Formats: sequence, C-alpha cells, structure tokens
Amino acid sequence: MIGKVEWFTDAGGYGLIRRSDGPDVFVHRTAIAGERRPTLNEGDVVEFELVQGAHGPQAANVIVRPKNQRGHEQKNMGQLWLQFKLLLILRLHLQVKYVRISQETWGELRRQLFPLP
Repeated sequence: MIGKVEWFTDAGGYGLIRRSDGPDVFVHRTAIAGERRPTLNEGDVVEFELVQGAHGPQAANVIVRPKNQRGHEQKNMGQLWLQFKLLLILRLHLQVKYVRISQETWGELRRQLFPLP
C-alpha cells in the first residue's frame, strides 16, 4: 500500500500514515525498514504492508519512497512516458476536433503511438 506520513514523533517513535483508500494507519519505528535510526518526516510518501496489530491495523515494512532534488516523489520512466503519450493524445484529439485534422492523419498518429502487437 502507499500512503503519506501524517505525523511522526521521534521521542515516542510512532505516528500515523494517511491512506487514500481507508482510515489512517498507526506506524511504530520498529516497522521502518532499512534504517539504523528509523524516523519518518511529515509528508513523506511511504510504501507499507497493512497488518493487524494488538489495537487494530498498523503498518509494517515501511519504506520511504525516494524524492528528487526538488523534493518531489520520483516517478519511473514508464509512468512519465505514459503521461506524455496521454497528453499528446489529448492535444491531438483537440486538434482533430477544432483544427480539423483529417481522420486518416489521426488514425496514423494513433497507430504510431500505440502499435498493436
């Protein structure tokens, strides 16, 4: 699952992760993977497994997703390429509708962007 750190206190070693598809999840510092001195920062995007704890659902195997130099979550090239293709298709669709690109040209462009196997 993916979520965002709502808050985390180093003194207590616990906090909450906000999920987009359900209630907030408790997280303890022992659930943070790969850290010598585990901590989370407010706003960190994390991947985690949801397990049943003594007092309800809690996060386990928490991994902080890497950020780029500007502090934004990194996206892999596949996601970026798909976003580029979708934006290009939208632009071409608007050109067909309002600038009147021929349907043949539109079809050829679509076949080049999404070749069938």
